[in-house]
Amino acid sequence: MLSGLRRILSSPNFLQSSIPLESVHYVSTLTHYARLFRPLFFLYTTEIYYSSCLYRLLLTSKRFHKYFISRVKYLCTLVPVLSNLAQANMSISDFRRKKLKYVFNVFFDVNHSGNIDRKDFEIAIQQVCTMRGWNESSSNFKQIKDRMMAIWDGLQQSADDDQDGQISLDEWCSMWEAFARNPENASEWQNSYMDLMFDIIDTSGDGCIDENEFCAVCDHYGISRQESSAAYKKFSNSGAVNVTRPVFHSYWREYFSSDDENAPGNFIFGKISFD
Repeated sequence: MLSGLRRILSSPNFLQSSIPLESVHYVSTLTHYARLFRPLFFLYTTEIYYSSCLYRLLLTSKRFHKYFISRVKYLCTLVPVLSNLAQANMSISDFRRKKLKYVFNVFFDVNHSGNIDRKDFEIAIQQVCTMRGWNESSSNFKQIKDRMMAIWDGLQQSADDDQDGQISLDEWCSMWEAFARNPENASEWQNSYMDLMFDIIDTSGDGCIDENEFCAVCDHYGISRQESSAAYKKFSNSGAVNVTRPVFHSYWREYFSSDDENAPGNFIFGKISFD
């Protein structure tokens, strides 16, 4: 089908038609992305292909011409999105992708839909407040709700490339790949998420995360006490490092940007292996 599309696009009769050459160029480009994203493009490229075959016969139909061009223009809008996703997914190492997928599945996609959306954050707010014993009428509940919904708004703005109201795993990885190029220049929502994580774990509010606090939160997310305890010992150097907010910040950036499998930041989500 793709080779047939290229033949149609390069034929003299087609190029002499009234379709703008810019659109022809973009449709040709889309055949390349169709190889990488075949499930997404199958229906659209099939539609363009058969429309191309019929174009010369139906050239007199202004309605068909308008429809054909509208489909081409729509596909053109997807080119930069797919280009970014392709580039990001080719550059992320297998190890870092496993780390990103773990956080995506365990801490963000809480309803296990395969995507992150607003509903996941609404559920997460309830879970966090239940864990901390805060009812909906408390000031703590409202504060957590406001902070988490602001994080969702920032995440959606940063990662929802196709603007469908949800974040796919590929969009998630693409966003964190951009972050990894300059971890010290995190966006506002990423800094807010980093601080929220620390505040949720530091239940005593003493400005330092201890092993019991860390393991208690990991328990809530289904991580065994044995594994979370081992993870804490790794990033705290068996308790020799006081995990203050600045230390946690450095570990957090390390988790999302480092390919070093021995980096202490790899363990702040309670996992000791990403096989």
